Amino acid sequence: MNFQGFQGRGLDSPLPISVRAVDDSIAMRNIVPVVLLLVFAACSAPTRWEKSTVSDETRATDITECQRLAARQASTYYPSGMDGPLWPNHQSWVYLDQYQDSQRFHAQNQLTAVCMRNKGYALVPVA
Repeated sequence: MNFQGFQGRGLDSPLPISVRAVDDSIAMRNIVPVVLLLVFAACSAPTRWEKSTVSDETRATDITECQRLAARQASTYYPSGMDGPLWPNHQSWVYLDQYQDSQRFHAQNQLTAVCMRNKGYALVPVA
């Protein structure tokens, strides 16, 4: 079959070049984030909190205490379970709740790190 207007690129395809180029860019947009995620995951080394003068039991207790305090504080900054009005645009409230969850997770991790550093711990790579 000879399709007119395909100018030597994939003559067996019934799609015009512009449509195939859009399909290729969409495929690349879907692949690039996955590749980046795998690269970053491979580059990050596991870490742990360490302080030379404490036992493993004390360290576990301190981590738990800091995580609880951080969770409470992060929940005041980014509350969850916000019920929006019941009208056709209520889906936007779902997006806000997802945003709040994401922000709360990030704040909780940062607040836990601040608490642990204030207790004298350092984040070191696992050997």
